[in-house]
Amino acid sequence: QCDEINWENDNPNTGIPTYGMNFIPAQKLTVLEENQTSNIMVEAKNGLCSSDPMNFTIQSIAKPRMTNSKILKICAGQRIEEIELKCHPQASSISWIYSDSIYGEFKSGTQNIPSIQTYKSQKIRHFKIIKQAEYLGCKSDTAHFDLIVNPVPKTLFTIQVSDLKDGVIKNEIKTNNRSIGANYYTWYWGDQESSEDFEPTHIYAKNSAYSVKLYAENEYNCSDTLSQNIKFFKYLQYYIPNAFSPDQNGKNESFRIYGVSDES
Repeated sequence: QCDEINWENDNPNTGIPTYGMNFIPAQKLTVLEENQTSNIMVEAKNGLCSSDPMNFTIQSIAKPRMTNSKILKICAGQRIEEIELKCHPQASSISWIYSDSIYGEFKSGTQNIPSIQTYKSQKIRHFKIIKQAEYLGCKSDTAHFDLIVNPVPKTLFTIQVSDLKDGVIKNEIKTNNRSIGANYYTWYWGDQESSEDFEPTHIYAKNSAYSVKLYAENEYNCSDTLSQNIKFFKYLQYYIPNAFSPDQNGKNESFRIYGVSDES
């Protein structure tokens, strides 16, 4: 039987006291940035007599912590690149699981989350990835990685072409915007001009072929585009009277054919 037992700890970074008597107290140890080892020396006393020292070690494993950003936002139809799951300190394994799989393609795995192609949709989809790291039997707290797949607008439009207006040749087009799920638009006319109106009209200065493109974007910065080709030809319109009256009254005395063209 011993009168007392003394012990000493050479590494206080673990949270274990540097010395004590009889027992090492139960306690919650310090959160570590890296693995630590405490060398404990124990000595028993009985009166004036002391035992030979006994040494043992306590290894404190640094608990892994997931360090990835918590939210990833993409537009529907985009490819999710491979997500490298990271933690600190280093882990021997990382596992993850989807609370809701993306289109049923995968639900769980280890290490990195593989690349996957999403599909265009007008609805927002929210997926929670539960992840956990482990090192030498010590597991991190579970963490959530939110993957938000935002909707993409659908660009639709028609064009009405008007070659002649009020008897004057004008290469004018009118637009009919039928896009879905967008709130910002840019029209590109193909002649270095553009417009941000919802349904603008546009007049071309020259006869030529043009590509009209509509860019549509929503509040999530997701976008869609659509193009349509148009072409204006050289215009010539003839006017042929169906009657004349050569009665010398100064009206309709002659039969004359005339026309209007874009080059007159």
